[in-house]
Amino acid sequence: MAEPGYAIEQFPTIVSAPRSPLREHAWPERGADWNSANSGSLSALPTRDDLPPFPDQRTEQVIRVLLVDDHLAFRQPLAFMLLREPDITISGQAATVAEARPLLPETDIALIDLDLPDEEGVVVIHELLSVNPQAIALVLTGSRSTLAMARAVEAGAVGVMHKSRPVSEVVEAIHRLKAGEPLLSMRDSIDMLRFISRQRDQNRAVQTMIARLTPREREVLQALAAGLSDREIAHQLLVSTETVRTHMVNLLHKLEVDSRLKALVFALKHDLVTIN
Repeated sequence: MAEPGYAIEQFPTIVSAPRSPLREHAWPERGADWNSANSGSLSALPTRDDLPPFPDQRTEQVIRVLLVDDHLAFRQPLAFMLLREPDITISGQAATVAEARPLLPETDIALIDLDLPDEEGVVVIHELLSVNPQAIALVLTGSRSTLAMARAVEAGAVGVMHKSRPVSEVVEAIHRLKAGEPLLSMRDSIDMLRFISRQRDQNRAVQTMIARLTPREREVLQALAAGLSDREIAHQLLVSTETVRTHMVNLLHKLEVDSRLKALVFALKHDLVTIN
């Protein structure tokens, strides 16, 4: 990040004026505006708009950046570093989706974390593009989940950056996005969308398998998670041991696994059972 330069100008030499021949200290004559200034009226005085611009005054449009992250120790230093850029201003900071909502309309680029206390960061992406279609959503997260990144891109994020990246790269990304340059190639975007599509297909298949389980087979799964043997499960469910084994064979077939351990792992992964 380039440090701002300062032009050093040579001060003019001040030459003493000759003394007045009439008196030791001559007072300056009153100018044309002396009386108006003394009268209390400010109409004749110059305003800020009347002053000429500084030679190095920038005229390009300032980029309004919104920071949405619940980690204050990360968000505030990032805001400080971004404000060092002459063409970037912080339009707001938010720790939750609720805090971010009123700030969305006045934002050019939003840096959004995906893991927020009240809702997912994907919600911010959706709402930002809904109320402010010209805005840009860039995910800045500590997550390395491919699924989370793919969901963000599907929601409309133009890119995903990890929080471990240098601030200079974040600044560069902001400038590139404002200039209309993509952060993700078309191939990368398509790969992420394909990934999320495959995940949805798998989830639908899982839900179909779960829906095929009978209430009794779910009870057997829960008893298995409790560490009970077939005899203990039969005693608890008031059925025979052979009936328990039949239920076990059926549920293994429906879940498309070949062992009780794999059935238990499946059940835990999809919240079908609990282990105390």
